[in-house]
Amino acid sequence: MLQTVGKWVAETLGRDSVPIRMSRPIYQRALDVVSFGKGARQTVNGLDQFWVNPRHRAYYPATYEPPVYRFLRDSVHSGAVCLNVGAHVGTYAAALATWCGTDGRVVAFEPNPETAELLADYLRRNSLNDRITIVRSAVGSECGEASFVASGIEGYSRVGQPHPEQATTPNRLITVQMATIDSYCSTHEISPDWIVMDIEGFEIAALRGAEETIKRRRDKLQFAVEMHPTLWPLAGESETTFQTVLSDLNLEAIPLTGQDDPFAVNGVTHIRWAC
Repeated sequence: MLQTVGKWVAETLGRDSVPIRMSRPIYQRALDVVSFGKGARQTVNGLDQFWVNPRHRAYYPATYEPPVYRFLRDSVHSGAVCLNVGAHVGTYAAALATWCGTDGRVVAFEPNPETAELLADYLRRNSLNDRITIVRSAVGSECGEASFVASGIEGYSRVGQPHPEQATTPNRLITVQMATIDSYCSTHEISPDWIVMDIEGFEIAALRGAEETIKRRRDKLQFAVEMHPTLWPLAGESETTFQTVLSDLNLEAIPLTGQDDPFAVNGVTHIRWAC
């Protein structure tokens, strides 16, 4: 009810009007109070509802990668084990946990301290802590430490060099732990069914660090990967190296977001075993 009234008042007075801007912090606190700490209710792509932090609602939009979201929602089965590499603030982590159900498991890798805190808060608000593990590490081709460019809670943080398209948020260079998918799965004795990855141009290294897991899982493991061809050169990679990695592992990339060439245009792909 409070959200409905708040929306009507904001639309009537104007979301950027002085009264709305001044009353927004009070309204946000009120949403937390009346919901007993859950926050604001948000429906994603008209399909699933989640509680979000009212103060960071802009990072949990109502429309979020519709073709990818629907594809995963239709494909991730109950009981699935999912790795969310580059979980950011948790949109996919929470959705995957919902779709895989109480018998499933999600491991969310997020090395940026600020977004990892929002991720933890998001999972708490949605009572999903029992089926999601947060790992505050980057993912690459080998274990150790890595230089990480943290850019607040914007989606531009990455290993190595700053994102060339980053927003105005100042960068902060920090050292983070680096894991590999192989090492994590071996140490924790898990066999993933899905890996959902968005790590701003470092995806080739992450796939190299997953070779044993991929071979072990054979045709059971699938990926949804945000591919960033424009960022690969920053990591010393190229279209050729990505194609070689996939070919060596007998994988193929199927575009999910309308790109003509997944190795030349940024977009999400479904990576699966080649027929």
